[in-house]
Amino acid sequence: NFNLKHQNPWGFSTMVTSQNYREICNKNFFEGMSQKSAVFGFLIDYIPFSFSLCPGLEISKEAGAFKKDFMNRRREIKNMVIFNFPSDEYATGTCVSAGRGFIHINANGSIEPCPFSHYSSHNIKNCDYITSLKSPFFSRLREKYCGTDNADQCLLFRYESEVQKIAEQTGAVFTEKV
Repeated sequence: NFNLKHQNPWGFSTMVTSQNYREICNKNFFEGMSQKSAVFGFLIDYIPFSFSLCPGLEISKEAGAFKKDFMNRRREIKNMVIFNFPSDEYATGTCVSAGRGFIHINANGSIEPCPFSHYSSHNIKNCDYITSLKSPFFSRLREKYCGTDNADQCLLFRYESEVQKIAEQTGAVFTEKV
């Protein structure tokens, strides 16, 4: 069982698509994660940002309505906080990336500002996340974008060319394998 004295709280993130939304937006899925000691979870909508990505996986109107109904009942899931991304962020009206509210660590350990912004100046394998948060890359992103209005679209995606310039100026690298 989970014990805060001996472990750090952990959570999971899962991509919600038109093909898996019924399995993910299901109380049984979250009860299974809770049994594995997860205390929070992120549901991330599949949002294609490139034509080379998998067409047809984006959330349909039917899937969106199903997920919205589940999220309206998310408090039924005991012992776990569930975040709905990007909808919860859009509801706050502000960007919470780059350590203002969260960071993303990809499968290779690269510390990224957001699951949708694939740039990194540090890797968790050789750096703690606090150092990454204090880096010029994350600091400049927070100064420029976090806290600004993003009611309808990811700011780091909308201003990708500017994010790329900040990455180049601060030594961050593109982490997505093309």
